[in-house]
Amino acid sequence: MLTDFSDIAALQSAIYGCCDTLEKMRDEYAAARQVVEFSSERSKSALAGQQAIELESGKGVGAAEVYARQSDGYRQAMAAIAKQYEAAQSVIAKWHIQQSKLDALRSILSTQRNLIKEL
Repeated sequence: MLTDFSDIAALQSAIYGCCDTLEKMRDEYAAARQVVEFSSERSKSALAGQQAIELESGKGVGAAEVYARQSDGYRQAMAAIAKQYEAAQSVIAKWHIQQSKLDALRSILSTQRNLIKEL
């Protein structure tokens, strides 16, 4: 397979496209990582908030936890956290796909350049 300048230019263009996509995703990726990193803390906070409500109503610590876990407020908070976690994982996956594309394109470009040097 012969390689010429147009092949190299197409690969470089694709690499620039990947870099642009990664640059545009930077803030979204950072936010997604933060959501994933702190999701367990947010879950604990949601439970603690509901437990406080149950404790204020006079229930014991053990009962307050059981009732808090069964409360609608806790379920809604957990559903929201799960939805945000899923969206964050999607963004992270897209970022990694772009990174993989970039790595593959760079490898192909390097191979093509070596082929041209050998000619």
